[in-house]
Amino acid sequence: MPQLTAPTRPNRASRSRKLQPPPRKFYAIMCGLGTAFGVVVLSANLIRFWLDERVRPWPTTSARLLSVEIARDEIGVLSGRYANIPLRERRFHVRYSYSVAGSSYVGTQIGARGAIARVGGGSNRYMVGQSVIAHYNPADPTEAVIEAPFPAAALLGMVAGAALLGIAWHTYRISTRLRPRDSGARDA
Repeated sequence: MPQLTAPTRPNRASRSRKLQPPPRKFYAIMCGLGTAFGVVVLSANLIRFWLDERVRPWPTTSARLLSVEIARDEIGVLSGRYANIPLRERRFHVRYSYSVAGSSYVGTQIGARGAIARVGGGSNRYMVGQSVIAHYNPADPTEAVIEAPFPAAALLGMVAGAALLGIAWHTYRISTRLRPRDSGARDA
């Protein structure tokens, strides 16, 4: 009759042979990718945040919508192997009148960025004759917008970009702690 034995656990030496750290090149590639994506995401959202925050402290005045149209604007081109496909989006085109210090102006800009003019599901967001609040530039009253929301999405994007940079920094710190023999022959 065969003798039954209890299962044995692998010892530390056999486990460490199976679970070796990745080579230094892996960490270098991951650190580079994390840094590149982090810088792109952070800088794009910093620009978005700056554009939106620039108009928020401007003084306000009442304005009246003179015309409202919805058009399919070309926002880019999708380049393919056999054809280039234009990318279109439904956007509002408005004209509104407002007055500053007794002078009348006509504005056409909805927000600091073009993305605010997207129709989305609210095609009745603006109506001709509707009263709106216009934020105007005190240095140049001809520059005005009718929407100046808090840039929460840009703020979240900046946090995501900073997190990617933090992960890249952590990956770099891990790679500097590796001993040369840890990645030895696999780097070659």
